[in-house]
Amino acid sequence: MTNRKLELQRDTMAESEEIHDLSRLLSSNERDFLIQNYEQQIPVSSLVGKTVGLYFCGASWEPCTVFTEKLVKVYEKLGSAFEVVHIPSKDSETKLLDGNEEIFKNYYPKLPWLMIPYCDSESIKRLEELFMFFRALPKLFILDSNGKVITSEGVKLVMEYGEHAFPFTSDHIRILEETEARKWQCLNSIFGPDDLLIAKENNQVPVNSLAGKIVGLYFAASSHCECQRFTPLLVKFYQEIGSTNFEVIYISSEESRYSIREYYTTMPWLSIRFSDSETRKSLKEIFKIVRISEVTRETRVPKLVIFDAEGKLTTDEGKEIVLEYGIDGYPFTSEKISTLKQNKQNQTLSSIFAPSDFFISNTGEKVPVSAVENNIVCLYFRKQSECQRFDRLLLETHTELTTSKMGFEVVVIQDQSETESLPFLTLSDYNTSESLAVHFKIQTFPGLVLIGPNGKTLVPDAVDLIRLHGSRAYPFTPVKIAELERQLRKQQTLKFLLCSEDRDFLIGPNGSIKNLSELEGKHVQLFFSAKYTKSSGDFVRRLIKPYEELGFEVVYISCDINRQSFNEYYEKMPWLALPFGDEKQKFLLRWFGITELPQVVELGKTGRTITTAGVPFLINREVEEVLDDNQMMNPEDNEVPDDNQMMNPEDDEVPDDNQMMNPEDEVVLDDNQMMNPEDEEVLDDNQPNNDEGRTDTTAGLDRLRHLLMLEEEEENEEDEDMLVFHPLEDHQNNNEGQIGLGLLFMIHVLNFYDRIVLLIMHVLAIFLDFFSDNRD
Repeated sequence: MTNRKLELQRDTMAESEEIHDLSRLLSSNERDFLIQNYEQQIPVSSLVGKTVGLYFCGASWEPCTVFTEKLVKVYEKLGSAFEVVHIPSKDSETKLLDGNEEIFKNYYPKLPWLMIPYCDSESIKRLEELFMFFRALPKLFILDSNGKVITSEGVKLVMEYGEHAFPFTSDHIRILEETEARKWQCLNSIFGPDDLLIAKENNQVPVNSLAGKIVGLYFAASSHCECQRFTPLLVKFYQEIGSTNFEVIYISSEESRYSIREYYTTMPWLSIRFSDSETRKSLKEIFKIVRISEVTRETRVPKLVIFDAEGKLTTDEGKEIVLEYGIDGYPFTSEKISTLKQNKQNQTLSSIFAPSDFFISNTGEKVPVSAVENNIVCLYFRKQSECQRFDRLLLETHTELTTSKMGFEVVVIQDQSETESLPFLTLSDYNTSESLAVHFKIQTFPGLVLIGPNGKTLVPDAVDLIRLHGSRAYPFTPVKIAELERQLRKQQTLKFLLCSEDRDFLIGPNGSIKNLSELEGKHVQLFFSAKYTKSSGDFVRRLIKPYEELGFEVVYISCDINRQSFNEYYEKMPWLALPFGDEKQKFLLRWFGITELPQVVELGKTGRTITTAGVPFLINREVEEVLDDNQMMNPEDNEVPDDNQMMNPEDDEVPDDNQMMNPEDEVVLDDNQMMNPEDEEVLDDNQPNNDEGRTDTTAGLDRLRHLLMLEEEEENEEDEDMLVFHPLEDHQNNNEGQIGLGLLFMIHVLNFYDRIVLLIMHVLAIFLDFFSDNRD
């Protein structure tokens, strides 16, 4: 049984009809009391008749500290009817969270509620095993006055409803949800008539000027790659609909006023005033844009919430409608969307090209649409000046498939100039060409849509598919594409990732050029970022020192809005870069599943992926602080920045080497997701700890190996029918990925004795790398 299935089964057990005797649950043979303010003893029997929250958390883990502040306020407002029993994290898996009893003494007396004594390891372990808290922290289980578990989602309920969540029963929460939904059904309940918005050039616009318009609240952040992809689509949508009957209000999900201003320059619509942080915060809470998940903060952007002309909430899925249907989805009503869904289900080749019922061949003959209905039909959206190279690739694919008598036809849409030499079909109706471009949401050229023999869309964006695989991808099914993807990733090289048909070089500082062949045999980091991201300057400064000392190479993959931003940001970097606007940029974003900036992808010496999450060791301040407590770095040499310093990169000092990375945070990822804490297992409590002569560093290496094994097990269970260009790391054959550059970073931060151990391991890694290359 997989870890995830096991956790689901255990969660069901925790929320079953079982009644817990609180006196037995929270006491032991030697103890019938809980403690308060670290020293005061409170009898367990005082909990009888109360609703009790069992709170599992760690003192130094940021999501725990954020939630604890909220829970303290709720606890104080609810008074004697609600009690919290704090179970401090102490097991081997979360050792860094509470560290030792000294941290416990300094932190927990500040909290107002009861807790299990830190020295009672057996009770803590028993409760952890019973309630399976190790899935994620923080965790709050709510027990009613009879000792029955009402919910394991106490964290979510407290964050969303505060003290109003009490008494946490399902019926009560259902009433809250219904009340909350009714409360924000009207735009007038969100904005007052005298509230002001800003337009371009800082002009102020009163909210009441939006009366009679369909309004979209657009939540976005410049650091999210999905926002970067969606914002241009929404801009085009907005411009095509026009602002007469439709308006958008930008609500930033960022804290930096500079980032908000910079990103707003790309938008033609209105915005909340940059200084109005309270309104932004309230709106994000109302529409649950930012929430505290069980492990960390999660920002749900981009999101487009639509209100109709009367100010009533229409849908909070505006983004999905724009992506799926383009301007056809306007005005976002349920009736319109229902019709579009029905049309999509009934789509046929004839309905796609209606009212045209024939094509024109390159010899000028009419070809009925019905003549190609049983083939795979490729809709080729073309611009002659930009598609000459792709013409040749598509021609080669077409020739190979038709020669083999495979059913495959190409229909050129839009620019049909100079296609007489190509054996493709063309449309006779210009208006149909334009409507198809809108319908299939074609933004750039070339555009390629594959329609299956049944008339349904098979692949909505097949450009990279043809570039990478050509005719080998036939019949273009998910299973076939997944098979090719796996083969291609096993053969991934730097040349494949960074070279294009007419470029085999990268640019360097001061306009220099470096041939890609000079990077062969090196560890390379692909650095995805943009000037306008909140931590951009700070991140570059943090990366420069290890770059200069460890000898790996970095390649900047720009997500900047324009060339000027690219130039201003890149001049701060000493490494190489992909030329701005290069066609490989979008491919790399898709290939590695980059969804948030900044992000670092680490490549081994053969060009294979080590990890797609090279960022956390540079930005995880909480772990740096714990490392400092554990004397893994010298506090006199390195000052850990506070939150404000992190928000303003210009105020940050260049960090010391030891701040560079927490080795326990680096794991090999699959798909484009961070390691899922739900898949973790509790390490054996019998493992030696520091008190038994074992260093935190050694324990950290064991933890890293444990996580790597979990990731490999998880990959073995992946579905064979994964979708096109869904990231899939070749962990099993990538021995260098498990040790490689991550060990180089760890060597840089660990103490002297552990460095010697790791140097020996690195020699073994080189041997494994050599063995792997010879085997391949």
